[in-house]
Amino acid sequence: MPESEVLYLYRRLLPKQTATAIHGGLETAFTLREGENELPVFDSSIVTPRSTLQKVIDAKKKSAEEGDSKAIAFLDRCPDVKTLISREKWGVLRITRKFVEKLGLVISASEPDGHCEILMNAEENAKFRLAVNEAMARGEIVLVTIEECLAE
Repeated sequence: MPESEVLYLYRRLLPKQTATAIHGGLETAFTLREGENELPVFDSSIVTPRSTLQKVIDAKKKSAEEGDSKAIAFLDRCPDVKTLISREKWGVLRITRKFVEKLGLVISASEPDGHCEILMNAEENAKFRLAVNEAMARGEIVLVTIEECLAE
């Protein structure tokens, strides 16, 4: 699908971020790490909420195969997407492309696996984080339901 036709982006949420999102606070879900200029997201025309979370499991499996003890422990606790959501409380946000572009930000081209990035500097990130709660109130950012995350 051409980039201009990508209507939504998915952003994975760590458990703490999911809990915050449920109560209307999303700023921490969009904080860039020091020195970073891109926010990882996924193209909804290529991936589903479930496959967005499956990428977490797949990455942990790869690390576990290389002997990473933390990855092995993670997979013991959380072997699949259902457990990732129900026990660990990971989540997914659906973000409209329109919201991102309205802020003057650029979305990188999607990789074959759906990964892309919202490109921004620290100042733009601060502006983005200030706008997210209002965007959620307007439906431009939505916490994807558990049922949708578990759908094939």
